[in-house]
Amino acid sequence: MDDAGTVAVVDRGLRPAGEDHDLQVAAFGVAFVLLGLCTDTSYALVAGTVGPWLRQHVRLLCGERYVVGSAFVGLGVAAAFSSAERSR
Repeated sequence: MDDAGTVAVVDRGLRPAGEDHDLQVAAFGVAFVLLGLCTDTSYALVAGTVGPWLRQHVRLLCGERYVVGSAFVGLGVAAAFSSAERSR
């Protein structure tokens, strides 16, 4: 999404009666950054916890390429059969 699309999405959430749109946009920006910080932190904590356990199980590492390959093939098939038209 380009900058104009981002502004269009954010603009829908603004209160039309509110005159201080700068404050509202700043609040949305801070909320977005905090949401990203929380999700990225949780991903890092889970990866740090699960990583050592996965390294100890060699059998899982051997099958990793098949799991990842299947995921990519599945995503490719889903993209091939998805509709190019989107409802608005």
